[in-house]
Amino acid sequence: MTSSAESIKLTWLENPSIPIRPSYPVIQETAHFSGANQVTTTTNSHNSQKYGDLFEKLVSLIKAGTRKATASIQKHLGEDEDGILITYQESKDGQTLLHKTAIEANPDILGVLLDAGVDPDKLDFRGRSPLHLIVESGCRCKICSDQRVECIKALINSGASPDPVDKHGNTPLFYCALKLYSDCAKTLLNNGASLYHGKGEKSITTMLAEYLPDVLRNELDKCIGYNPEDSSQLQIDFKVLLQIEGDLNQSNKRTSGEDEIPPRETELLQSVLKAKDGYDAILTHPVVEAFLHFKWLVVRKLFFLLRSVYFVLLLLYTILMFRIYSNTCIDDYFFGGVGDFCPITDLETIGALILFGAVGFIIISEFYKVYADFSGYFSNGSTGYLWWILCIGWAGTLIPAVGPPPLYYHYPVAAVSLIFSWLMTLSQLGRIPWFATHVGLLVKVVQDFIRLLFTFLIVLIAFTVGFCILLPDNSSFNNGSFALFKAFMMMKGDIDYEGILDKKTNNFLSFPEYSIPAHLIYTTFVIVVTMVLTGLLIGLAVKDIEEALRKAKVNHSIRLIKEIGIFESIIRSKVLTCWTSKWLCKWYSIERTKAIKAYQLTFSPIHPDDTTLPESIKTSFLPYYDNGVCQHQNHRRRLKM
Repeated sequence: MTSSAESIKLTWLENPSIPIRPSYPVIQETAHFSGANQVTTTTNSHNSQKYGDLFEKLVSLIKAGTRKATASIQKHLGEDEDGILITYQESKDGQTLLHKTAIEANPDILGVLLDAGVDPDKLDFRGRSPLHLIVESGCRCKICSDQRVECIKALINSGASPDPVDKHGNTPLFYCALKLYSDCAKTLLNNGASLYHGKGEKSITTMLAEYLPDVLRNELDKCIGYNPEDSSQLQIDFKVLLQIEGDLNQSNKRTSGEDEIPPRETELLQSVLKAKDGYDAILTHPVVEAFLHFKWLVVRKLFFLLRSVYFVLLLLYTILMFRIYSNTCIDDYFFGGVGDFCPITDLETIGALILFGAVGFIIISEFYKVYADFSGYFSNGSTGYLWWILCIGWAGTLIPAVGPPPLYYHYPVAAVSLIFSWLMTLSQLGRIPWFATHVGLLVKVVQDFIRLLFTFLIVLIAFTVGFCILLPDNSSFNNGSFALFKAFMMMKGDIDYEGILDKKTNNFLSFPEYSIPAHLIYTTFVIVVTMVLTGLLIGLAVKDIEEALRKAKVNHSIRLIKEIGIFESIIRSKVLTCWTSKWLCKWYSIERTKAIKAYQLTFSPIHPDDTTLPESIKTSFLPYYDNGVCQHQNHRRRLKM
């Protein structure tokens, strides 16, 4: 009798074109990845496999990659000299012939090996599958890219998982982003790869947003389709943004049980913001804009309530600051004694105690935010540390209302604290969509102006030093500490010719040796700084209003995502009960809006009476609308106008 292995051998020798797929389990030394940096090994129960000359010869042929090599591999792909099927043979690093072929990204040899029954999901001793090796090697030329795409399709069609995880916890899609292989990334995503692997800066979404934003935009484009019941309407599916995969009746991929709290609805967008660059292209996508619009509709009542409370407290704080630090009472206090200080009434003391309570509440809430989402809180620079500064300013300036009279340093601190508190109100208004663009535009222009001013500061310093030397009797330039401020005021147009070049107040100007250079330097300053430099600063600061508006819109989306993300972390924290968290998650979900059913939105971007979305967002969906819907062309023309 012949064994099963001998039967397979005889059959293959008679007809080498028949692929070998053994029906019996081959006992071999196999590496399995079981966790981070952990690889377990199952050893052959008979004896360790011998790595013969045939295996090494086939590896050499794979590296050659020619048609002759493919034919030779197909000829020899049966068994090695010891009778072990060569298709299951491994090298010392745990790699099969399929791994070696994946490194070379040769689709012809790969197809031969897959037909021979090689396991497409086999991991080597470093936990890498053939898919990992395909996207880790090669270059970005068109030929190599096409070969990698063909190999990826062949592996997945043979049953390979699109999301194998190596010992570092990364999937092939992660390395596609790292290597800038956009075609491979699109192929993996089209064949079932997940966007939701990894955490932090190593998450798939973060990597794609930073290195391949077009691929992520392509996934968002897939969320837009026609309404199957009405071809004149578009249908947006928000499941990609909400990290919901497959049927809604099935559990969320990120949730392991029915009693667990669902993930944050802005989780994917939070990952996008962790990218160092490239998130602008994602945040300006119409699907993201529509999603943020509905998230704002859900949370805006709570937002307005909190901001109204803050505004009332700010008014109370402003009144107390005027009362405590009013100039009508401090003159006698400084020169006559403590008894002349403005008295504090009981009502004002109660107001100060209310503000102290508000400061304590803000501090507790900020600590709670840190506990709920530590990394997210400190990445939110626009709101995180600002509240701490405000609390310190309020607490320090309110002490005289309940304690000893103010000292001299309390007055400038109170002035700065009031200015900062009211500017915080401007920051809060910037989170409302109606004011966001204008506030963002103001911030952008101010930032550009300050940046340019510091760039040309050396010119101001040069002229200031010259004026200090030639005009030592002038009160504006006899003190070097304040001379730069005078030069800055002259820069904006306050040139004060008579006051600066007056011979009666500047003795040195009585001599021509000093008068002529002073006039020349002054004239040069007026031309270079007051006329040219000031005009240049203003021109450069507002040179591109369209770009400034676009950036302001992106910054508004960033602030909104971060604030909603912190709020969602709070209602999902362990401090609250599971039932309370689930109820709050459902209450503040976008599915509460009437327009969204089963996480899908249906609307008409060309119908003027459709108010589901704001006009600006509806217009951004027009490129996705079919121009062949002739009966609505007139509507589209009016909407574009």
